[in-house]
Amino acid sequence: MKIGTENEKLEFKKTTSELKEGVISMAAILNKHGGGELYFGVLMTVR
Repeated sequence: MKIGTENEKLEFKKTTSELKEGVISMAAILNKHGGGELYFGVLMTVR
């Protein structure tokens, strides 16, 4: 599934073990932009 690349309103985390970092990232996104998306279980691949 292709969901795009990370940007200021879209964040990817590998697993839910990164939950704390995800919450911190989401708080920053919400404070700056008022909305965004955070996905767990996404591996970034560079081609």
